[in-house]
Amino acid sequence: MAELSCVDGKLVISEDYDITSSDWGLFSVSDGRYIIQNKNQKMEAKNGLGWCSVDMFYRFLLGVVRANSSGVVFVLVGDNVKKIYFNEGNICFAGSDLIDDRLAEVAYRAGYISIDDLVHSTVKVTKDQKFGRVLLNTGIFSKYQLWQSLKSQIKHIVDSIFLSDYVYYEWKEGTSLAFTELEFEEDSISMLEKAYGYGQLYRMFCTSVVSDAMISVDEQVINSYNFQKGTFLYDFISLLKDSPTVSTLITNCKLNEDYTYAMLLECMSKNICSYSYRFSLTDENSRSHQILVIIKEYERVLSVLKDYFSAEGIDFPSNDIMLFWKNLPLDDKERIYPREDLSLSDFTKDRIKIMCYLNERYFNVYKKTFSSIKKFLLHLSIDSLSLSSSKKLKEYVQNM
Repeated sequence: MAELSCVDGKLVISEDYDITSSDWGLFSVSDGRYIIQNKNQKMEAKNGLGWCSVDMFYRFLLGVVRANSSGVVFVLVGDNVKKIYFNEGNICFAGSDLIDDRLAEVAYRAGYISIDDLVHSTVKVTKDQKFGRVLLNTGIFSKYQLWQSLKSQIKHIVDSIFLSDYVYYEWKEGTSLAFTELEFEEDSISMLEKAYGYGQLYRMFCTSVVSDAMISVDEQVINSYNFQKGTFLYDFISLLKDSPTVSTLITNCKLNEDYTYAMLLECMSKNICSYSYRFSLTDENSRSHQILVIIKEYERVLSVLKDYFSAEGIDFPSNDIMLFWKNLPLDDKERIYPREDLSLSDFTKDRIKIMCYLNERYFNVYKKTFSSIKKFLLHLSIDSLSLSSSKKLKEYVQNM
């Protein structure tokens, strides 16, 4: 009888068992380590040794940081292996065998290089001359720019791990395991918190996607960004215009599916496109309720301030307020993008609500953000309006 079994910790395959034509697959987890998994039993495999929810994996990584451990964690995400290196509890490097995670691809998507830079540099890459060295030798990057791009790549790989619901991981302890080590301005706890929080939002976003929903792009918003031809965002927006539905976009995009959804989320957040979505919460909590109250307070203050400027015949300082929004100390994935009239789209408000519902860190970030913008609006009234109007606005805000 054809059989695949494990005896005394060793894999035993009977002579007539053809693993290549069966439902079994062999996956590399790290050098010299593999797992064999039945493709039809993935759900059951998640409960086995090494598999865990991404929430549990997040807590494991926090433990690595707090214990000041050194080593590398190998993570199987889908069919790809990703690695995060730690030095005394600090994330110092990351790697991945996914093409979309390579430095060249990450730098292109981040806008550091154009498609021409990508193509011309890639053909010069050899076994002895890596992509980063090519960018330096051709003058496309300075050493500082290469350093910053490497940090972006590491953050991207860490973020990408939390896009999945489940992962398989193994930990190897040791020092000096990374090819090179980088140091980040922010601590590793903060980096992991951001990655985990974004992953929560991403997974909720994916459940809201209606595959046959029509995608609508806003040309006015696109023109305001002034994306340059040959950049990734320019090309992706062109793809959005040629993809009438979400399912068409997923099919046409060369990125893997997870990263395509992530780009769609980014474009929705930036008001570049819109489509019918279904964000659904089975319940509310105090954070999601309170942040909506805070957002409504911002909208009311903004509306009243506009009325005062109009009544006194003064041009409303929209550009100054937009500049304030753009320069708030928020991570790219946390940033809020107001519309031209400074209001927030329904999607933006739903996104903030979901993020605060899922993660207390985001609630604290956005609570402080809206407090800052309200104080700036009050400051504008003091600088520009009559004393009587500025006092009335201050009283209005205090009585909210």
